[in-house]
Amino acid sequence: MCAKASGEGEGGRAEFPAFPFEPYAIQQGFMEHLYRAIEHGKIGMFESPTGTGKTLSLLCGALHWLSDDRARSMGSLGFLSAAPGDGAGMAASPATEALPGWLTTQADDLQAQRERDRAERRARRTERARRELEAERARSATGPSALLQGGGASTRRAVERRETDAKSKVDDDARFVVDDWDSDDGGSGAPKRRRAGGGVSSESDATSGSDDDPDDAGGAASGPQVIICSRAHSQITQLVGELRRTPFAQEMHSVALASRQQLCINPAVRKLGSAARINEACLDLQRTKSSGTKKARGAREDGKATAMAKGCEFLCKGRERDRARMRDAILAAPMDIEDLAKLGSSRRVCPYYAARDALPHADVVCVPYSSVLSRSAREALGLRVAGSVVILDEAHNIVDAVNGAYSATVTAKQLAATMAHLAGYLSKFSSRLSPSNLKYLRTMELVAGKLLDAANGGKPARAPDAGRSDATARGSEAAQTINAFLFASGLDNVNMFKLMRYMRESKVLVKLSSYWEAESEAVAAVVGSGSASAQVPSGERMAALHAFAGMVEALTTADDDGRLVRLQGPSDGAAGSAASGGGGLRFILLNAASQFGRIVSEARSVILASGTLSPVASIAQQLFPEVPGDRILHYSCGHVIPPSSLLLMAAGRGPTSQVLDFRAATRSSDAMVDELGRLVANVSAIVPGGVVLFLPSFGTLDVVRRRWQASGALDGLAKKKQPFFEPTAAAELEGVLAKYASAVRSPNAPATGALLVAVVGGKLSEGINFGDDLGRCVVVAGMPYPNRGDPELQERLRFIDRCAAKVQVKTSGPEPALTSAEHYENLCMRALNQSIGRAARHAGDFAAIILADVRYERAAEGLCGGGGLRAPLTKLPDWMKPSLRVARRGFGDVMVGLRSFFASRK
Repeated sequence: MCAKASGEGEGGRAEFPAFPFEPYAIQQGFMEHLYRAIEHGKIGMFESPTGTGKTLSLLCGALHWLSDDRARSMGSLGFLSAAPGDGAGMAASPATEALPGWLTTQADDLQAQRERDRAERRARRTERARRELEAERARSATGPSALLQGGGASTRRAVERRETDAKSKVDDDARFVVDDWDSDDGGSGAPKRRRAGGGVSSESDATSGSDDDPDDAGGAASGPQVIICSRAHSQITQLVGELRRTPFAQEMHSVALASRQQLCINPAVRKLGSAARINEACLDLQRTKSSGTKKARGAREDGKATAMAKGCEFLCKGRERDRARMRDAILAAPMDIEDLAKLGSSRRVCPYYAARDALPHADVVCVPYSSVLSRSAREALGLRVAGSVVILDEAHNIVDAVNGAYSATVTAKQLAATMAHLAGYLSKFSSRLSPSNLKYLRTMELVAGKLLDAANGGKPARAPDAGRSDATARGSEAAQTINAFLFASGLDNVNMFKLMRYMRESKVLVKLSSYWEAESEAVAAVVGSGSASAQVPSGERMAALHAFAGMVEALTTADDDGRLVRLQGPSDGAAGSAASGGGGLRFILLNAASQFGRIVSEARSVILASGTLSPVASIAQQLFPEVPGDRILHYSCGHVIPPSSLLLMAAGRGPTSQVLDFRAATRSSDAMVDELGRLVANVSAIVPGGVVLFLPSFGTLDVVRRRWQASGALDGLAKKKQPFFEPTAAAELEGVLAKYASAVRSPNAPATGALLVAVVGGKLSEGINFGDDLGRCVVVAGMPYPNRGDPELQERLRFIDRCAAKVQVKTSGPEPALTSAEHYENLCMRALNQSIGRAARHAGDFAAIILADVRYERAAEGLCGGGGLRAPLTKLPDWMKPSLRVARRGFGDVMVGLRSFFASRK
């Protein structure tokens, strides 16, 4: 399905001087093929194992292309090839051919002059901002207070605001009333009443307050941007760090975007904790200021309101020039998220909105996945995908990320709380609402009630079979098409598209959540002291509204692209299950291509990169099945680690010759767990440093730990390797990793290192570096196939088979369609490849990997007779395959191989 990487000969580049050192051959090849993929507008799928400099290769290859593209654009405007006045370098369009030559020449000169002026203003702002940053760094050495330049003025403004607030009389209720709304005329549906006062009043308004800078008449980047996406904020920090190593750090403008939770510097807002509460408080403060209200109520602690000053002192009218200077500082030098927060604190300017101000002017944008994959998030941020280069790093789970971005879950408890709050809000404000607002709020109340009935096992459980998956319906959850669900729930006559647009554009959720937060006790009194509203903690109240809104948006998805699943709780069907949170609804997106296709169609080029994307055909068919194969370029480079530095063995028997069979039916038996303990003990006796054992699930991990403790095997292991187990709580993970690393580097005799028992698909199986002594040996017990009984997985497998049937009808080409059986196998191998990729991380590293299950041995036994691998091991990373060996004479072969391998490394 993918074009060969070597198939492109034109539009390339052979030298990449921005690379900070002499690149390896695989890095050179990576950058060359990346450049060609972008130049030709292709979808690139790039595999580069960890330790091969993937991030740096991505940056240099993409930014060299961007630099060349900008040079070509400037040349076409006369920057390079024409002096002002000679009119050269401008291609005449059909519309201008009939005009006199002097007129077209003058127009061309004016356009070129505008571009030169824009570039000069940009250069001046950048140079000024760099001087200011250098001065601030110099002053910071004399004391932290020196960084607070302008802090006195800010303090005076804050005092003045507090004095004004003290003298003002407040109408606390007015700010909770939704602005007049009328979308029935087919117009935009924007609120009729203009907001009074100045300052920032909405998400979009907040990004446009820097035009007062006299040096900023225009200047936003008009060409393509390079948008680099990572899964976590920590990876964005790594991206920025690598960018600083290149000359592009000085030549190009960059910005890193993050959430309010990461960047907010308002103490009263930050202490709210959850992302939802911080988002709502931020918007509420802006709305409070712009609507002329003199005081905003902040968070409630133990039911007591705390007053915040009018608006947000870090984002208010009169600070436009400060925000413009902050924007320029962000663009002047690459800054990670921590840098942004520190700079915002020192200048007392909101770094979240300053970064958004910088976005249109940036050449390079570093963002988390969620900001790009979600269309609503892209629109809210003003992220410009059209014509840009979108690079998704660590893209091995991109299909799951897309599906997750558009899936939605709402519990019965959340729906009951939403209904209770809507009832309280309407009781309070119905006489002050416009007819249109009243109609939509009543519709929201109706929809919430119908969804609650469905979540508690109402009509959807008795729906006709036409839109229902029989196998799933017989399980603990019932799945339906969207249309079948809407009909069975009595919601088929509700226009979900209009309702969704109303909730988004009228900002009604902000009003509701602000009122709920400020008046929770009053709401409880209106609808009853025992109401769900009163019982839901304040942090969960806003989450309930957002969960409801997310489900409404999900119900606008095309019928074939998703399914509704009813989640059954312990109190399912019982009275009062809503209050106890018994049931719920989940929408699962099945067709990731329906959402990701928008990015593919708008962007100039989309690049997926990871240590391994294998099997790549599966990802391509799920994300862009309609894209011609010659537009997809797949490039896979080898590892800097030679085959001799990796020992990969498939073992089908344990130390007592017992067959290793870790399928679900047998893996928890005492005999199998005991044999695994003996295998790990033998391996630990030979392997220096750290050993990492991957198990199929947390349930298996609990079984193994309990059995080893009861049998004394854990005490025996502790004499060789100090044991640690992956925690289920993410907060405990860092502490366990730190203790494991310490035990590896400074073992307590007689132990020679440490053992870490982890879970495939858990936090430790992705993104964790077990290089050098931290991972001298990785043992994988069993094949990590997902649970076939999972209703969501069953729906996905059925969807894939339906798509495969359509493909077979439409074409008889040589490329086979993805089947559910192959997809199920791919899920296993993708998880396996990620887990075993935690070791052997750089050119000087070495490690052993043991695949402990008879199924691995059977798939690899062809190697013994000079044949090849069989599925699923054919989907191992290509660079690992030459190192694979089979323990065909039993576990003794494993021990001999380990002794020889590690002896050669001494």
